[in-house]
Amino acid sequence: MDHSQDLEAISLIRAMVDEHDRTGKSDGQGFYNYKHGKRAGFWKGLKDLVDGQPPADSTVELIQDRLMLTQCAEVVRSLEAGVLRNHRDAEVGALLGIGFAPNRGGPLAYLDRLTAKEAVRRLDALHAKYGERFKAPQLLRDMAESGKTFFEA
Repeated sequence: MDHSQDLEAISLIRAMVDEHDRTGKSDGQGFYNYKHGKRAGFWKGLKDLVDGQPPADSTVELIQDRLMLTQCAEVVRSLEAGVLRNHRDAEVGALLGIGFAPNRGGPLAYLDRLTAKEAVRRLDALHAKYGERFKAPQLLRDMAESGKTFFEA
């Protein structure tokens, strides 16, 4: 397994699976306990695996940016690398494959509505505070400078 991004969340999941055999809903135990396939409350041992302090910054906007923009950046990186051949494939793949928020359209349409310039500004702020996974892809930076969009208006 690649440990290049050894994040707290990854360490937590490793501990849950490797040390506590909490492998998820399909096995009836993950972050939650389950009864008859339905959530029956958080697993009591979870609090011993985290430091217990809520993050200092936890606004809805920050959480939304962290969740949405990291996915958007990965899609743009996939376009840059030639993994995705066209923008429509990126949209459909993200919606059906990785579960991108369908109420936002797709990641590229989301970036177009946000504007590349604003996305880069927000990614830069996240990158400075939370690390490399939030680094804005060069393609998005180029689009921010030129004012281009993924789709025509």
